[in-house]
Amino acid sequence: MGGANLSYASENGVLFNKGQTTLLQYPCGNVSATYAVPNGVTTIGNNAFAACATLVNITIPDSVTNIGAGAFEDCGLTSVVIPDSVTHFGDSAFAYCLSLTSVTIPHGLASLGNGAFEGCGLTTVAIPDSVTNIGDSAFNDCFSLSAIKVDGANLFYSDLDGVLFDKERTTLLQYPNGHASTSYVIPPGVLNVGSEAFADCANLINVTIADSVANVEDSARSQAAPV
Repeated sequence: MGGANLSYASENGVLFNKGQTTLLQYPCGNVSATYAVPNGVTTIGNNAFAACATLVNITIPDSVTNIGAGAFEDCGLTSVVIPDSVTHFGDSAFAYCLSLTSVTIPHGLASLGNGAFEGCGLTTVAIPDSVTNIGDSAFNDCFSLSAIKVDGANLFYSDLDGVLFDKERTTLLQYPNGHASTSYVIPPGVLNVGSEAFADCANLINVTIADSVANVEDSARSQAAPV
């Protein structure tokens, strides 16, 4: 793209805004398996790398603070380290990255968008203390995910044996899809079971609902029947 354009710029065939602070589009026809986002980029735009099947590894610099909605959706990524400078993931940021087995969630992150890692190949995930919001379906359909761990200093979320709860453990938010156990006992003190808490847990046959539970959201009823 010519240097005289007042709105856009390109570098090595990748599209940016003029100041090259926002990466707008990586060409999915690029056959390279690796890419390093240039220093100085602060935002990876919505769908910037979506459906880039040949992209296996990406390096994200400390200058990046925001990863947009669907930024890496349906990519070929196998692992990704996200710097602590990143404070926000948009909806479906890494959704359906089937080969993504490992991710480092940054300690500066405040918000995980809806479906952020939905349908990924993750085996475990660790939520840092900085996270204040986990969007709906953030880890749904992650069929290899055996545990969701939460930093004990987090003020909003917690885990018990790899199951995700709110901090007070009064709401069960997510039972990991890939947990090997065929039965689960909801702990005493839990009041609510989230709408997708047990969605698509193929190994889970029996759920025992504690007497304390007062609300099982509608779409969870068929997945969490008392025994």
